[in-house]
Amino acid sequence: MKYNALLEMQKHPEILEIMEHHSFLSLKNIRHHGRLNCYGHTVSVAEKSYRLARVLRQNPVLAARAALLHDLYLYDLRTEGPGFHIFRHPKISLVNAKKYFNVSKIEHDAILRHMFPLTPVPPRYAVSIIVSIVDKYAAVLDYAKCIRFMFKKRIKHR
Repeated sequence: MKYNALLEMQKHPEILEIMEHHSFLSLKNIRHHGRLNCYGHTVSVAEKSYRLARVLRQNPVLAARAALLHDLYLYDLRTEGPGFHIFRHPKISLVNAKKYFNVSKIEHDAILRHMFPLTPVPPRYAVSIIVSIVDKYAAVLDYAKCIRFMFKKRIKHR
């Protein structure tokens, strides 16, 4: 049987409190990385971060929580929000995360520094590095899905 990180994550009340919160659920309405929504992206990053943290003997619960909160900016970047979203959204996500949840210093660091090296200060903790690397990996997968969809659509219209 295949290991299911999402099912295991949902056994932790600290993770479930985020996944069931109205602010997090609202990410389903925010487009992100092509055709995917922000909710799908953050859950994907959380699952992969949880798995990698377990393998590396880091705290998987902190990794999943930080990953779930790393893009909690709560606006559609195509129609609203500040300019230079890519540089500003980590701080906005951190403010929102602290507004709704108790955020540990490791989660704080992971949320704020997940865009390194586009933002100047590198992650400080192993969990922060995990979330940052997994976020980039997940973004590549997200865009690959979008590109595959566009090619399939183009082939059908020939």
